[in-house]
Amino acid sequence: NFENYIPADHPSAPVLCELADRIVSAYIEQNNSWSTEAFSHIMMIYSTMIRHRLFKEADESATYMHEFMVKVSAYIEQNLDQDISTTDVATFCQYSTEHFCRLFKKCFNKTFKSYLNIYRIHRAKELIDSGKFTTIAALSTTVGFNNQNHFGHMFKKYIGSLPSEYINHQK
Repeated sequence: NFENYIPADHPSAPVLCELADRIVSAYIEQNNSWSTEAFSHIMMIYSTMIRHRLFKEADESATYMHEFMVKVSAYIEQNLDQDISTTDVATFCQYSTEHFCRLFKKCFNKTFKSYLNIYRIHRAKELIDSGKFTTIAALSTTVGFNNQNHFGHMFKKYIGSLPSEYINHQK
């Protein structure tokens, strides 16, 4: 339970607890994609903690990296339905693309594109689970995929089934 670290009344506590429960459920079910699903939930926990500034900042370097991570996470969340390029985010952060890529990899331990795809697929899964979307076209556009085939491929890669199969399974 996160209550040892985060008070129950903190705005991110319900989200973090829900994600932790989903990791445990994925482990118990152990379907084909459980490890990928657990990893995506861990990334979302990390992202939530970054946005809500729940990490202690140890030194100047950590503060610099933390501010970078908060800025990038907020940009992704605000522009999720857009075509987000590495160059766009680097420019937003006022870094060269090369420096942005190195810093992003150091902070998130993933390439920007990989992180963005996992984030988008996780968000799509959340929207399906909440019952807000039943059409793949609307869902893929909402999470920033311009190509439904690419969306389907990425969804299957990270979740283990096609979006249509997942939607039908949720009904």
